[in-house]
Amino acid sequence: LGRRWSAALSLFTTGVSMLICSALVDQWEAQAAVFMIGRFSATFAMNVGFLFIVEVLPTQLRGQGISLVNVMSMLAQMLSPYIVYSSVLSNIAPFLMMGLIGLLAAVPGLFLPETAGTSLPDSLEELEGFGRHERFFWAPVCGAKRRYRTSKDQSGAEMVGNTNWQTDLTD
Repeated sequence: LGRRWSAALSLFTTGVSMLICSALVDQWEAQAAVFMIGRFSATFAMNVGFLFIVEVLPTQLRGQGISLVNVMSMLAQMLSPYIVYSSVLSNIAPFLMMGLIGLLAAVPGLFLPETAGTSLPDSLEELEGFGRHERFFWAPVCGAKRRYRTSKDQSGAEMVGNTNWQTDLTD
């Protein structure tokens, strides 16, 4: 599926499973099973996220980007007891909070370029054209042929998006 869709689908699965858990408060066996699916999906999303950030950021920013991601994950760890403590208000509050966070987190990563099967940017200049001509719904399982959008040139002939994104910088 590639990094982009793997991250989005696993976060979406996490969100949906946590929302299902909120409906299964009286059935602890079913809730535990659905919760484990959500926990697996959250762990998968975290691992894909760490890989994805290393690939998307150019070499010049990679160290700073990874540091920022680590700081944000530590901040989330510091806030997690408050999510657990929200169960004092309602038994379903932690599941609702985690479900909504998972669903909201699934969306932004879809707008990043797919990193599978392409040269990764080394500088900020190379980052400008990276993923510019990719189709939104493309995934590596679709095949490389359909990866780039087509457009019409001045004569009306169809052109396929440039597969070498580094040459797009001269546009």
